[in-house]
Amino acid sequence: MVILVALAIATGILFLVGFLLRTPPSVKITYPGNGSEVAMREAVRGVSQNIGTKGSLSVVVYIPADRRHYPQVQEPNVLPNGNWEAEAWFGGTGDSGLRFEVEAVLVDAEARGALENYFSDCEKANSWPGMDELPEGAEIYDRVNVVRE
Repeated sequence: MVILVALAIATGILFLVGFLLRTPPSVKITYPGNGSEVAMREAVRGVSQNIGTKGSLSVVVYIPADRRHYPQVQEPNVLPNGNWEAEAWFGGTGDSGLRFEVEAVLVDAEARGALENYFSDCEKANSWPGMDELPEGAEIYDRVNVVRE
């Protein structure tokens, strides 16, 4: 009888683990809202599920006017319940009225390394030119359009 109970528990655990591994990751930006105005520096918040299966989360600010992606240095703080938050910069002092896109991006280890190299190069040059495209292994899961106040 004890063996049957242990077997049932083990089967249930294996089923749950298998279900979690098959459930695809999801990431959603909850703040700022689509079409809202943002300050030059703003908190970006969201919710996520199963992102550990894909890699890690990054926030990227994209400027359609110059077609450049600006990965944000601060990695989002992801809580155990999947809620996350990170600080993002939306241009400089003269960018009022400029349109931006906030991207929630999952990155694998290779893409994370490329972002770290980008950050290191930017800090050395004291220049943040943005990227023409996101590195291989980076996938945009959500995007919202905002305007600088």
